[in-house]
Amino acid sequence: MRFSVGILHLLVAGSVASRPQHNEKVVERDVVIIGGGSSGTYAAVRLKEEGKSVVVLEKEDHLGGHTVTYTDPDTHQPFNLGVVVFHDSPIVRNYFATFGVAVGTAGFSALNTAYYDFSTGRAVNGFTPASQQASGAAVQKYAQIIATKYPYLALGYNLPDPVPKELLAPYSEFIEANGLQDMVQLVNSIAGCNGNLLERPTLYGIKVFGLLLIQTLSTGFINAASGDNLDLYRGAQHFLGQNVVYNADVRKIKRSHDSVQVWVNTPKGKILVKAKKLVLAIPPLKEYLQEIGLDMTQEESDLFCKFKGFLYGSAVFEYSGIGTKTAYTNIGTNTPSNLLKLPGSYMISPLVGKVATNKISSYIGGLDPSLTKKEVKLLIEKELGNLAKAGNIGHGKAHFKFYSGHAPYHIHVSANDIKQGFYKKLYALEGKTNTFWTGAAFVDNDSTLIWTWTEAYLLPLISQAMK
Repeated sequence: MRFSVGILHLLVAGSVASRPQHNEKVVERDVVIIGGGSSGTYAAVRLKEEGKSVVVLEKEDHLGGHTVTYTDPDTHQPFNLGVVVFHDSPIVRNYFATFGVAVGTAGFSALNTAYYDFSTGRAVNGFTPASQQASGAAVQKYAQIIATKYPYLALGYNLPDPVPKELLAPYSEFIEANGLQDMVQLVNSIAGCNGNLLERPTLYGIKVFGLLLIQTLSTGFINAASGDNLDLYRGAQHFLGQNVVYNADVRKIKRSHDSVQVWVNTPKGKILVKAKKLVLAIPPLKEYLQEIGLDMTQEESDLFCKFKGFLYGSAVFEYSGIGTKTAYTNIGTNTPSNLLKLPGSYMISPLVGKVATNKISSYIGGLDPSLTKKEVKLLIEKELGNLAKAGNIGHGKAHFKFYSGHAPYHIHVSANDIKQGFYKKLYALEGKTNTFWTGAAFVDNDSTLIWTWTEAYLLPLISQAMK
């Protein structure tokens, strides 16, 4: 058999690359996990508890993913700006208890709320927020509908075939057909950074505002008793010890019928990880997988090229024109259900802690996840300027202290892709080429649901594959 020069070169290069280089540290484990956010960390902890040897490759210098804390240097108080609260459920309490991290009831500040269109700075004529009684009644009705019609959406994306047409239609049609308009502002606020919520397939509307979230709205949330949710991940870091590689720059992944090899650059040198199984716990966008050198199959490539995400960022700044007792909610003029115009801040609100602080927070959403930190800051400054010009806040200058970007957020596909069985094909990837997948794209942007899905679905698959 004859090979072209190009193919021969690739074969030789592949053969050489698979051999450890003299300056490479070789690490051998049962499972290698790429990504130390909520899903990757939980999987690592549980696999270790089950007696598997693991290593986590994390690009940052700490675990936690979207769990981000801003510590005010003036008062030394922590403020959660990514994962703010957790559901009060056994799986959450048990996970915290694994590391001896105390939990407490999550408190919410009792601020006054003012509604303005941040794009103009003015109030919206004719807008009156739904009363707590009206929105509560709508949520209760909504919960009954989705519990009856779509119980399988409570965890993951195990959709029937064919997918019900109602789940493919815009969320606005579902809202209107069931008379649920009084809950729209509430949903958009709680499940923010969701793009144009009413235009999205109903499937995603139900996923971001599901039964567990509705239940916890009435029973209450919890967080780390210290007020710093990163304490959970500090506990996980201690538990996993040397089984985490921080500042890991994954350069290449090669999978065969019986093993996985991962080449990693770190500030301390190069590492070659040899493992039996691979767990990918990063956003599964095709470009991200290409960046880490994954040898994607055609099946994987065809699926992951369809994923898209939204913008989500959280900022902290000082601004003398805003007091400590009012939160400002962004609404739209002449928009469906008066939802805010994107990109924009969902809310601008003073940070409230046990000790008074002059810091202001904002969380920002948009359709374009590529907006830069500079562009987001300019957007916030423009919104503040609009509000000040209209006389609804005082004049001042924003002094930014902190920014955290969470894009791509709420990773999703089109209604047509859903109709064509996207999620059935996605779940069918689990275990192929010794690879398992986890994270928000497979479950939801909710740590409690991700951990529950890991227990019910992912861990049994990995355990079975390693027998």
